[in-house]
Amino acid sequence: MAKRTAPMRVPIDSRNKRIFECLRAQPDLASSRVIREPMSRSIIEPTGARERPEWLTAGAAGG
Repeated sequence: MAKRTAPMRVPIDSRNKRIFECLRAQPDLASSRVIREPMSRSIIEPTGARERPEWLTAGAAGG
């Protein structure tokens, strides 16, 4: 997990907002986690076999 966080605003359409709210309503699933997991995958997966910085792989290990 990152040691520091920064706020980020993402405009989404109303349909996707409703879907997000349904996902977020599940027990033990914080809003930030709903966003953080796919965002992390979209950053890590495209790197393929290239060497990754330690800070990036350490964040992925925590899931």
